[in-house]
Amino acid sequence: MGESLQKIFVLGMGTQKAGTTWMYRYFCQHTSMRPGEVKEYHVLHRGFSTSFKKNNALKRAIYRRKAEGTNRYARRLWGMRLGRRMSDYIDYFDALLSRPEDDNHTVFTADMTPGNITLWPEKLQQLSDQMAGRGIIVKPVMMLRDPVERLHSAARMFVRRSGKTGRDAELAQLQFNFNSGDNFGHGRYDVALANLSIAFPEGAAHVGLYEELFRPGAPEAIMSWIGVPPEPPPLDTRVNASVRTYDLDEALQREIALRYAPSYHAAAARFGTERIAQLWPSARFIL
Repeated sequence: MGESLQKIFVLGMGTQKAGTTWMYRYFCQHTSMRPGEVKEYHVLHRGFSTSFKKNNALKRAIYRRKAEGTNRYARRLWGMRLGRRMSDYIDYFDALLSRPEDDNHTVFTADMTPGNITLWPEKLQQLSDQMAGRGIIVKPVMMLRDPVERLHSAARMFVRRSGKTGRDAELAQLQFNFNSGDNFGHGRYDVALANLSIAFPEGAAHVGLYEELFRPGAPEAIMSWIGVPPEPPPLDTRVNASVRTYDLDEALQREIALRYAPSYHAAAARFGTERIAQLWPSARFIL
C-alpha cells in the first residue's frame, strides 16, 4: 500500500427514517466507495450472534458467497456470524479497503445501520481505536429528523412491509413503536449527541438534518467532509418513501413531542431554535 492511501470508514448513526438508505446508495455511486454486502450489519449495537439471527440480508450474503466459493470476503463474512469480537467486524471492512488497485488515493466504505445511534461512548471509542490500529479513520454521520414525523414514517414503513394497509394499522404500529424501548432510543438525539461528543473530538462527526438533506449542495458537503470529490446526487429520487395521507391528531403529536423533549432541546442547541422550529412542525409543542 502506498503511503498516500487513506482508508475511511463511515459509521452511519441513523437515525431511522432519516435518509440513511438514500445516502448509502449515493455513496455507492462514487468511484471511491468500497461497499460491502449489505447497507446495515446490526453488529455493533446487537452483537455478532444476535445480528446474524436477525439480519436476513447478511445471512443471504454469507451463504451466497460461500456457495460461490470465489469471493475473498466470504471468510470474513462468516467470521461475523460466528465471532463476538470487534476484530471480526474490522477485518471485514479492512479487506474492503485494502485492494491493491486502491494504492495512492482515498477510499471509503460504510455501515449505515440506524441502530448505531444507540451506541455508548465506550463502544464508539473501541471502534475508533481499533480501526485506527489498521490505519482506518472512522467518520460518524448522524442525521436527525422531526421526532413525530420520524415515528409516523417508521409506522407507515412497518405496515407496508407487513402487507397491511390503512390508517388504523398505521396508528396501531405507531403506538407499538412509541412504547418500544428500542425505538425510543432511536429518537433520543440528546443522548446520541452526548455520546458522540465523548467518543470523538469536535468536528470529527457530521451531524445534519433530514429536512435539509435533499437541498442542492447538502449531499455534496457530506462527500467533501468524508474526503472525496463530490459527485452529483439523485435529488429527485427517494428510497423507502411513504406518502403521508393524513395528519396525526394534535393530542398524539403533543404526547410524542413531550416524551422526546430533550431531543428537541439538543437539536435546538446544535442548530439554533429558529432553524429547528422552522423545519420541525412538532417543535411548536416544545420550543
